[in-house]
Amino acid sequence: AGTGWFQVQRLFADRLHRQHWCCTDCFTVRWTRVCVDWECLHLDIRFSGVCLRVPRFRTTSFFCAAIELYLCILPKPPIVDIAIAISWTVTVSIGAEIIGKNIFDNLTTTVCDKIYETLIEHKVIFFRDHPLSSEQHIALAEKFGPLETHAYVQGLDDHPEIVRIVKGEEEKNQWGENWHSDVSYNTKPTKAVILKSIKIPPVGGDTCFSNMELAWETLDEKIKDKIKDKKAVHTSLGAEFFIDDYKYMQGNKKRNYDEYENEHPIVRTHPETGKKILFVNWTYTKKIIGLEKKESDEILEKIFEHQARLDLTCRFRWTENAVAIWDNRSVQHYAISDFFPGRGLGYERIMDRIAIEGDRPN
Repeated sequence: AGTGWFQVQRLFADRLHRQHWCCTDCFTVRWTRVCVDWECLHLDIRFSGVCLRVPRFRTTSFFCAAIELYLCILPKPPIVDIAIAISWTVTVSIGAEIIGKNIFDNLTTTVCDKIYETLIEHKVIFFRDHPLSSEQHIALAEKFGPLETHAYVQGLDDHPEIVRIVKGEEEKNQWGENWHSDVSYNTKPTKAVILKSIKIPPVGGDTCFSNMELAWETLDEKIKDKIKDKKAVHTSLGAEFFIDDYKYMQGNKKRNYDEYENEHPIVRTHPETGKKILFVNWTYTKKIIGLEKKESDEILEKIFEHQARLDLTCRFRWTENAVAIWDNRSVQHYAISDFFPGRGLGYERIMDRIAIEGDRPN
């Protein structure tokens, strides 16, 4: 897990070759965080709040041997305490995968605070091999706020907060295709989503995520000037959009099925970090208020293309009993439908989704 010895040796060799020592590198070896201060020629091994220092290393072999020695005398991490489970960045731009067993079995304040802190930092976090029951799924979500029920789609009979997303093996369409931020058309769009896998195809069905804080930072300055104080219209598209093309998705019987709209700032501010977020998306955003349709369409098209840049994204390969949690305020996602019959990949995919209520963008 984490950085392998080959990469560690390459890193050391690169620094030695370039004589570039005025810096610090951090990486993960097994379950332990290692920080190397090249200028002072020592390395710090951090484990559960303890820092062990190896002074004055001189060669690659000594460098690696020192880490091996300290790892041998350190105890293995407890199976519940997320504070010492490995986490590493999925890409430079977004995402972290957290390693540990039974993390959700003991949802203490410390554990939940660490999960949330990691979520805010990395925007989307992933856990593998965590077979959550519906009750555990709900209990986890409730730690982060009140739960939503979907405006159009019916939840499970015993747990209406959980929307079961099913693509049958005979179906071509996948719920959640194309870039979007969940229910951005609501007055208060979703704060966060917790998605767990129940059944996944043996190939295909990945989900991509894109960092909308970084999308704003890297957006063309001329476009920024055009949109920074404007609002856009987000439309729900009506119940048919969520139900008609999906055989196993059932509509809410007591809800209004009509399409509705809301206006939100194109650039919203994250309520906890204060960072700016590019808050429009290909699926639900239809018009920039105050611009003629042609100019609005042209600008939105450029923004949507920018938001999908690969360097802003990560791609998660699902396995059964995996969990993804994302900050829906600062992230867009795209469920890739590359396993339908038209390509000879007719597989079933089943996921359970819970959404946490958000606030009004400003």
